[in-house]
Amino acid sequence: MVRNKAGKPHKGRYVAYYRVSTNKQSLGLDAQKVAVEQHLNGGDWNMEAEFTEKESGRKTDRHRPELRKALDYCQARNCTLIIARLDRLARNVSFLTKMMDSNVNFIACDIPQFDNPATNKMMLTLMMTIAEHEASRIRDNTKKALAVRKQQIKDDGFFIKTDLLGNQHKVTKLGSPNASIGSQIGTKAIQDKSNQEADRICKEIIKIKKLGNTSLREIAKELQARGVRPIRGTMWIGVDADGKSVNKMSSLRNIMIRGGIYGSNS
Repeated sequence: MVRNKAGKPHKGRYVAYYRVSTNKQSLGLDAQKVAVEQHLNGGDWNMEAEFTEKESGRKTDRHRPELRKALDYCQARNCTLIIARLDRLARNVSFLTKMMDSNVNFIACDIPQFDNPATNKMMLTLMMTIAEHEASRIRDNTKKALAVRKQQIKDDGFFIKTDLLGNQHKVTKLGSPNASIGSQIGTKAIQDKSNQEADRICKEIIKIKKLGNTSLREIAKELQARGVRPIRGTMWIGVDADGKSVNKMSSLRNIMIRGGIYGSNS
């Protein structure tokens, strides 16, 4: 265990702050309490209260409710906060901000440099600057890496799709070299089905045009009267059951162009 510098006993009123992990991989609570007692090294001191933070690794841990309680207690009763295990909190911007804003004197058992509350303020300021710089650098590097990865995915024949929950997924572009065999077969089946439907419609249009109906509107009405549906939907022209206007003249024109019968008297 780490004793304070020169082994001098501490004096005064203290509030202990412990951290335990729910995954049971951190230093145990009993060991932290022993570290605090050994660090205080005897002397005329009194432990006013103890607060234990249970950490799970989730983002909600940044709120640290037990730390807030410990700081409030110290402020209300003019106590010194003693932290059993600082370690990675030294790079946690949220933690450092709370400590700076509280103006509470504190010492840390596992970092001997945090032994003197009088100089801790200066060290906190320095650590805050370093932590913020590191956090900013990590964010920038992450953004750059994501941008490069998105471009790589785009170049490889994929694109990024964002769902309603904001989650991003890599989706294969149909017909790209990286498209799976299944998706290529599925696409071909859809195209074949569409071509078959277009051929069926063109055969009826040829019959209709031989009767003298040559305008798109006349052909659409006659197709509808014969029960010949468009490739998508049930009507060519008119008002559907929901009261919506339907006009598929453009689709009809495209089908006729594909079949080579647009503008001809076939």
